[in-house]
Amino acid sequence: MKESARPAANNRVRKPHLYILMIFLKFWLALIIFALPLLFVPSLFDAYVLPKTVLLLGGTLIGWLIYFGGKFFKKEKVDLIIPRWFWPAFLLAVLFVVSSLLQPTTAMRVNALTGKTAIIFAGTLLALLIAQLPTTNYYLPFIVSSLLLALIAIFQYAGLLAKWIAWSPLKQTTWTPTGSILTTLAFILVAIVYLITKLIKNIRGNQLAIGANLSILAFLIILILGEILGILALIESKPLLISPTVAWVVVVEGFKTAKTALLGIGPGNFPVAYQRFRPMTINNTPAWNFYFNSSFGEYLNLLTEVGILGLVALVWIILKAFFSNSKAIQQCNNVTMISLFFLALFIPFDISLWVLFFVLLGTRDRGEGASSRSFSSPQALLTLLAPLILLGWWYGRALWADALFARSLEAFNRGEGGNAYNLQIKALEKNPNIDVYHLAYANTNLALANSLSQQPDLSDQDKQQVTILIQQAIREAKAATAINPLLSSNWQGLAGVYRQIIGVAQGADQWALEALRQAVVLDPINPNLRVDLGGMFYGQSDYDSAQRQFEIAVDLKPDHVNAHYNLAAAYKAQEKWEKAVVEMKTVLSLVEPDSADFEKAKQELEELEAKLPKEEEPAVVEEGTGGQLQEPQLLPTPQVSPIELPLEEAAPDTSVGLEEEITPVSQPTQTLETTPGGQ
Repeated sequence: MKESARPAANNRVRKPHLYILMIFLKFWLALIIFALPLLFVPSLFDAYVLPKTVLLLGGTLIGWLIYFGGKFFKKEKVDLIIPRWFWPAFLLAVLFVVSSLLQPTTAMRVNALTGKTAIIFAGTLLALLIAQLPTTNYYLPFIVSSLLLALIAIFQYAGLLAKWIAWSPLKQTTWTPTGSILTTLAFILVAIVYLITKLIKNIRGNQLAIGANLSILAFLIILILGEILGILALIESKPLLISPTVAWVVVVEGFKTAKTALLGIGPGNFPVAYQRFRPMTINNTPAWNFYFNSSFGEYLNLLTEVGILGLVALVWIILKAFFSNSKAIQQCNNVTMISLFFLALFIPFDISLWVLFFVLLGTRDRGEGASSRSFSSPQALLTLLAPLILLGWWYGRALWADALFARSLEAFNRGEGGNAYNLQIKALEKNPNIDVYHLAYANTNLALANSLSQQPDLSDQDKQQVTILIQQAIREAKAATAINPLLSSNWQGLAGVYRQIIGVAQGADQWALEALRQAVVLDPINPNLRVDLGGMFYGQSDYDSAQRQFEIAVDLKPDHVNAHYNLAAAYKAQEKWEKAVVEMKTVLSLVEPDSADFEKAKQELEELEAKLPKEEEPAVVEEGTGGQLQEPQLLPTPQVSPIELPLEEAAPDTSVGLEEEITPVSQPTQTLETTPGGQ
């Protein structure tokens, strides 16, 4: 191990080709830092994260190729500076890889490795590459990018962009190129902290360059205005935000097994943990029917997804970065990083904030405590080519598939079912690892089957086509559960497919029940799932099982109007008139007095009261909060002869990553197909 050394100042004389490459590399890295938070591609289904990930990975690897390329032809060795923070950062990336590889299915492993794990690994390489270059101010592209984000926030709040550009997302005042208004606000705030620190440093150091300081003040005015208007837009949009208490409960519940405690539930899998572990108290909040994609702050998010070891690695990075020398606390970089780590208490990091973190890490002082390693430039260059080609092939297909899928949704919305069908087939050929693609394709098959079956005088060929479409719908919905068997919504989607073909496919009702049971196991406090499963039992005239499910739904959410409405129907079917009257009175207390639902419930209550014995008085219930009744409406199903379902395979093991083995629940679940009340 030897002392780190910087390229000599006379390199431009002795090695002009190397000097030119280094200048180009600096501009290349500045371009990545500037463009990444602003990059979005409207023609993609994932318009924000996927293109940013491709830019980060591709741009970083190309940067390393440029770095090694300067000495390739002369076969010179390259000395890499290894900062103190590198090994804990490398450990964090390795932990993301290990957690990704422990996922239960191949598709989940692939999605984790090419998603959040790829971001962390590429960010580490980006920080290391920045550390190799002579002291360079990479804050300028960051500040310019922040200024543009602030200007966009100002224009959005004023409604100017929507007037100039006909694109539906621009109608939302919280729209931003980062994909998240919270990310944009954090990004701008960090820029404000840096500029204020820089201005104070200039004044204290008697660097009274009027032009530079006036520029800083002008930038601060724009940034602060953008921050204020962005916050106002956020407040006015009344967003649903996960509470720290709920986030902490999700973390603690995930710690019940050693694997999830140490390595988490997997990168990007917070929705799985949230569905499984969130407390029942969430049903008393406006967010009861909303699923969050990330936790409250990055520290809790990291604990959930990568476990204690991941958080320890991040803390180790912080310690190594901040205590590399005694003068670090006086640097603007240090204050800026402190502000970012403070924001991580409240805001989860997406790709833009992770990249900002790694950029700040790479620009820290690399002198004291740094080491170096020597590498053969031809060997290093050839080593980089293989992953660059592989990743180019993989992400090229992913981008292509995402663009095709986005086009299919547009075609479906225009009523072009056949075009949507063909585009979704092509998207699945390019990338079969996305469960959303499979569920959408399943629903497209059902829609086409329904449309075809409504035609008069179906031929035998048409009937055969309907059968094929239905079987494909089942196959694709099952494929979604095979991709991610831990996600309740995938099982709910499979149940939805089966429910739409009840009466057409033999045994569809039983398979719908099994799928709903699995959904309930993975999302046990969801009252809508209980109503769904109860409706399935009701449709089979199993009123006792339906009653139990509706009662569970009421216990989970006492002000769930349709749960009470369906429970009243279950009591009515069993001639439990007194209980039915109580539930219908509860329904009346939950719906708006001037609504059609109120009149309907009132009429049904009168009919139920007429069934009561004369000497008994109906019970009195307390009034609750508002709601809305919904009649159950089965989606149209093809009018063809019953078909035989494809052979069912055993459900994928969903116990991986949870605190207990998942088995079918002994209690019935819910779905209102033929019951009053719907979902």
